[in-house]
Amino acid sequence: ASRLRAGRDSVGRGIAASLRGEYAALAESIEVAVVDPAVKAGWRDRLARLDPDGWESPEAVLAGMATVQRDLDVLTDELGRAAPGA
Repeated sequence: ASRLRAGRDSVGRGIAASLRGEYAALAESIEVAVVDPAVKAGWRDRLARLDPDGWESPEAVLAGMATVQRDLDVLTDELGRAAPGA
């Protein structure tokens, strides 16, 4: 049982690290994008909700994990369309 738990913990840390990396890369892309400041502010607000470090309860983690990858992908696509090369 403890080996199973250790394996799950390791997978969980890997997923969290991956999400943090995607979050950081997207945040940087938003900052360098040449778009209307209001658009950039909207992206920042949406991205803030996807920060895994901001999920402070088990319920928040479950809710975030349910849609985080889809939401990151949608935001990435929007950024790419609005600011090609960013």
